[in-house]
Amino acid sequence: MIKSNRTHKMTIAKKVLDFWYLVDFLNQEAFPITSKENKKNINIEKNRLKEKRQVNKLTIFHDYPSNKKLSEIINEDNHTFNRYSYISNNLHLCIGKVSKEFLIQELYRMLNLEDDRPEQEKSKVCLFSLKLDEDGSYKENSLRISPLVWGIYQCNLTDGQFDSNLSNDRYMKDISFFEQSISNTEPLNSECIKTLYKQIVNTYIKNMGTKTFEYNVEGSFIYTRYKNEKVFEREDGLSPDYSELIKGFYTSDLKLVRNALDTTNLNPMFESIIDYVVSAYTNYNEKNQKNSSEDRINIRESKPDIEKWLHPDLSPDGKWPSKFSPALMQQIAINIGISKSEETRSIFSVNGPPGTGKTTLLKEIIVSNIVERAKILSTYETADDAFEVRYFQDGIESHNSYDKYVNKYFAFKNNDLTKYSILVASSNNAAVENITKDLPDMDGMLSSLSSSDNDNPNKKENLEKVRSLFDISTTENKEKYRKDKTQYIEKGDVYFSHLANNLFAERNQADDNFGEDKYWGIISAPMGKSNNISKYSFNVLSHLIQSFYVNNQMIKDRQKGFSKVKKEFDAQLKIVTNLKKNLKTISQLSDEHKKREEQLIYERKSIEIEINHYANKLRQLQVNLQSLKNKKDKNKEELLLVADNVKTLRVNLCEEDVKQQALNEKLELIRSSIIKFEDERKWYEVLFGRSINTERLKRIKETKEEKQRISFKKEGLQKLINTIKLQYSEAIAIQKELETQLINVEKSIIATHNDLDKCATSIKKKRIKITHLEMTIDANKIKLQEKLAYYRKDMTVIDKQFWNDFGSKDNETNTKVQTSNPWITEIYNREREILFYLALQVHKEFILSSKSCRDNFKNLQMLWKYKENYKGELCNYSKRDKEKSFAHLLNTLFLLTPVMSTTFASVGRFLGNIKEQGALGLLVVDEAGQASPHLALGALWRCQQAIIVGDPKQVEPVVTDDADAIKKAFSDKTLLPYMNKTVSVQEFADNINRFGSYIKDSMNTDAPPTWVGCPLIVHRRCINPMFDISNSLSYDQTMKIQTGKAKRKDEEKFALDHSAWFDISGKEVGQKNHFVPNQGKEALRIIIDSFNAYKGLPDLYVISPFTTVINGVKNLVEQSEELQSYKDDLNNWVDNYCGTVHKFQGKEAKEVIFILGCDKNAMGAVRWVKPNIINVAATRAKYRLYIIGEYNVWQQSAIFRVTKKIMDGAKVEN
Repeated sequence: MIKSNRTHKMTIAKKVLDFWYLVDFLNQEAFPITSKENKKNINIEKNRLKEKRQVNKLTIFHDYPSNKKLSEIINEDNHTFNRYSYISNNLHLCIGKVSKEFLIQELYRMLNLEDDRPEQEKSKVCLFSLKLDEDGSYKENSLRISPLVWGIYQCNLTDGQFDSNLSNDRYMKDISFFEQSISNTEPLNSECIKTLYKQIVNTYIKNMGTKTFEYNVEGSFIYTRYKNEKVFEREDGLSPDYSELIKGFYTSDLKLVRNALDTTNLNPMFESIIDYVVSAYTNYNEKNQKNSSEDRINIRESKPDIEKWLHPDLSPDGKWPSKFSPALMQQIAINIGISKSEETRSIFSVNGPPGTGKTTLLKEIIVSNIVERAKILSTYETADDAFEVRYFQDGIESHNSYDKYVNKYFAFKNNDLTKYSILVASSNNAAVENITKDLPDMDGMLSSLSSSDNDNPNKKENLEKVRSLFDISTTENKEKYRKDKTQYIEKGDVYFSHLANNLFAERNQADDNFGEDKYWGIISAPMGKSNNISKYSFNVLSHLIQSFYVNNQMIKDRQKGFSKVKKEFDAQLKIVTNLKKNLKTISQLSDEHKKREEQLIYERKSIEIEINHYANKLRQLQVNLQSLKNKKDKNKEELLLVADNVKTLRVNLCEEDVKQQALNEKLELIRSSIIKFEDERKWYEVLFGRSINTERLKRIKETKEEKQRISFKKEGLQKLINTIKLQYSEAIAIQKELETQLINVEKSIIATHNDLDKCATSIKKKRIKITHLEMTIDANKIKLQEKLAYYRKDMTVIDKQFWNDFGSKDNETNTKVQTSNPWITEIYNREREILFYLALQVHKEFILSSKSCRDNFKNLQMLWKYKENYKGELCNYSKRDKEKSFAHLLNTLFLLTPVMSTTFASVGRFLGNIKEQGALGLLVVDEAGQASPHLALGALWRCQQAIIVGDPKQVEPVVTDDADAIKKAFSDKTLLPYMNKTVSVQEFADNINRFGSYIKDSMNTDAPPTWVGCPLIVHRRCINPMFDISNSLSYDQTMKIQTGKAKRKDEEKFALDHSAWFDISGKEVGQKNHFVPNQGKEALRIIIDSFNAYKGLPDLYVISPFTTVINGVKNLVEQSEELQSYKDDLNNWVDNYCGTVHKFQGKEAKEVIFILGCDKNAMGAVRWVKPNIINVAATRAKYRLYIIGEYNVWQQSAIFRVTKKIMDGAKVEN
């Protein structure tokens, strides 16, 4: 049965992965255009602005066709950009700008889909592309046709279905047909390109829809120029491939996982990945069958589970330095997230509504991993004892390596060390980079460790002790960093602090930064894209190697430091362990009391059962006694009757004896008379007695007859006498038996009386024992309360009062519980923070005393082509050597920088050389509700564990209209739950997480509640009305607010003294452009006031559900004369502070303008706006929210009626 279920899951998983692969394959980016930064750099170079810093490369965009040959264009560029003399190997031609809106409409027509999109798609896609060499000759196999156009064409061939005719092989076969027409033309000319263009248009586009497609060849010629040979060798292979239309950031990883499904070696993470993939199918079928997941635990409400997961022995040994502790649900999520219990799975999800402390959660997990890894590192005598040597196979240097002196790499002996690396990934680039920049922020950490006036002296002293450890300006730790070939500068160091400040400095390369220190340590780094890796390599690794790995003696000299810090770490670990044991003991007081009480109650119940038994026995004895008495009375009565009968029989017997005696006497007389009469006979009477009749003979005869009569009578009398004797004997026997019975009954009565006395005595004793037990129970309760009251001074304890407050309907009381962290004390927190600091020192000294680390860092730089080998050459590591070594090199790098971040789109490139499942440690997915499920698969595959953090009630995944339509062309019903554009990484992870909670849809009471992962519920970002809007629309009033008011100096700059709805009517532009100029003018007024109040860049976002509205606002702002004096700040503000809702998830501002747009003719767009959009827009605003929209239009939506009511209520309160 288990095997059958697993086989079924595998079948479903394969279908889903194939589906995701094809959708990603057909996904096409917009036609390539130059970035603002690149445009700016080109302008600088053209105008020879020498004071500007020279960048490494420029990407040149030329319109195509041109009246010049490609060779002429390049020659002119050689003169213009003569400082960039190295040209990319690939020159890209991107031809044909096809309206994406046209293609989407064709898809909708073909699939008979209703077009309910709120806005039109304005971008274009490339029809076909190819690569050229510097001479203009076509590069074989480089031709690409728009996969979107090709897919629509294939869909049209099969009446709107994709299932059977889509594959990469089929696509490449079609490409080869067109490639024949250009493969023999050298160099390619404009006529050849135009001919190819017409062929492709006639084949794929001409018959689409009703629009006439013009044969105007329009495109771009793109290539890259590098400032020197080293940059060219290093970066040319990493530059964007503009002519590769099948970008498919995820196709390779999808194929990797798909192929792995045939393996039988399934580890827990692999099993979880499969469950993750099939979870939508499983969940969908469970709903249809009205089944429920019985093993789900509502961790927000289940008291036993809450208490269980809050036990201090489950908390991390380390803590992120801060005077604040995680809140109740945060601590539960942390403890479950780091647990190794069999109850938990490899993928764990956390539901993090806005402002509920997702970063706090992540910080605690990071600390836990660092401390746990330090425990392993500290077991080694020397750092290099932790490694075993590995050799390359395809290099040309010694040991088949790529460098004479760095001719091998190293792997951990203990694979457990790989468990603790942390990869943070998201589809939101700003989110992951903000996290990696926030973690080492020194001001933020020191601020969180600052004491307040209300703190007692001990607390202030302990906070200052920890604060001094992480303050670079006061720390006693110093490190010498190399400034140039001969000079070293000594700086305060917490954890490679100088390297962190180098990394996050505003520069592209590693110029020594010995100025202001803003970052305390290199705990995290943004990676993923090549620019980030380049910056890390130069600003961190190069400086590390130059400062600490100059020679072997420097490494050897650090051994003492490693030995010293190990001892300090071990000593501090003992302190923390002992404190944890004490807290565990305290936390178990209630459990132990409960166990004792249960035992005493059990004893009491056992005694009560015994009493009941004795009582029953007593009642039975009383019944028996009465029965015996009754029997005795009856026996007496019977005995009397028998005695009377015996007496009567005795009298009768005597009487009959007298009668018998009389008869005997009479019979004797008769016998004598007969003898006498016979003696007196005469002889004749003797002889003839029978024939004669004499008087004497007559008398003899009569006498004999009389004798006979008396004899008969005597016999009868004898029989009577015999009968009476028999009856008498029997009566005597009965009498004796009754007398015996009576004696026995009397004995039984005496015995029963004795038993009754014993029972009564036993019952009395048992009742006394119960009284003593109840007194013991009461005394134990008092003792427990006294102990808890004593400990309550230093901690929150879980007791009856705690649970009363937990369930209280009073919001303030309930919130106080939710912000608490039971069983945790200030002292315990400070000691854990010190342990974290020492764990960092263990890592630092381990790294600096390790040749293995040094060699792995150098190999990694050479593999990335950011370091030359001993010959001064950049190395080309073979594919085989990359795949065998990269995971080990990267895991060593995680020792130096425990947290690295990447976007999902960069995972395939950043981690592409890692093919093995579970080669890395922990994956943390941030803003997981924004990412489609398949985006995370590559990152999940490479890690051993994952914590998914997000919120399905916020911004949904960005799924393009064409991709959404393409999904509908798959007919397999298995895929139905995967076609919804709202499905996300968060939803899939929540589906397989047994620890979570249900959130009701307050706007649709008929909808089933949503199961979400372990929920965070204490909100600390927004004040009202923003909090109430969010809590009412999205979270069914389950969040608790703990946001402080704005500072007076901030309030002075706000546009209004309260949040407000600006009810402004007007007509929108139309044609699905929802911008209402009147509303834009009101927004502009507030924007101008804000710039003036701030005297520059204001802390103000402008957000809208619609791109067209945002574009309208941007145009007004850019054209505003009143804002031109703030031009530098204005450009920054327009780019970064003004956008649709999707742009701002994970961000916050003091004020937000939420401009709605739309008029009465745009009701479809009004209905399109869901609660999640308002939720995100409202919760970006910390202190003020200004909604601009026509209420008569927007009140047609229930969610906006609720929003307006809350806004008006907040205005009244203010």
